[in-house]
Amino acid sequence: MLSKINEAERLMSMALALLDEAGELRAAPHLDMALHELRGVGSTAGVNEEIASASTH
Repeated sequence: MLSKINEAERLMSMALALLDEAGELRAAPHLDMALHELRGVGSTAGVNEEIASASTH
């Protein structure tokens, strides 16, 4: 799951950068907010994955 979240974050960052380059940030008003929230989910998922891994060893 964490790899999928990381991939989504990477793609959203690329999309935001491309829109910024094109001067079209108004085309994606909620993309920056969604990216911020996704990073929070990724951090939580990473911590949960580490805890699960540690508890099985």
